[in-house]
Amino acid sequence: GRLMQVDCKAIYGSKGTDGMMETDRGRIVNAMDLELRRISEPRQAAKIDYTQDPPAALGSNIFWTQPIFDDPGGANGVLMRAVKIRVFFFPEVG
Repeated sequence: GRLMQVDCKAIYGSKGTDGMMETDRGRIVNAMDLELRRISEPRQAAKIDYTQDPPAALGSNIFWTQPIFDDPGGANGVLMRAVKIRVFFFPEVG
């Protein structure tokens, strides 16, 4: 099969937890950055068909690039971050 790719983008942010002060927004967004880095490793996973019982391995993997983080920005008191990941896979035939 032909290798396919999909570009994915996630956007997240925080207003902070301390009311109107907004002093912890950076720490919260940094914690979300770290969580995203952790869940994106290792950068591959086996493809499994969960529409069956029991689930069946499809014999190939899905894999992705390291996350690319945009510079933080924001509006209306929300500190925002965007991250991009490119996902690669072989489509199922049938």
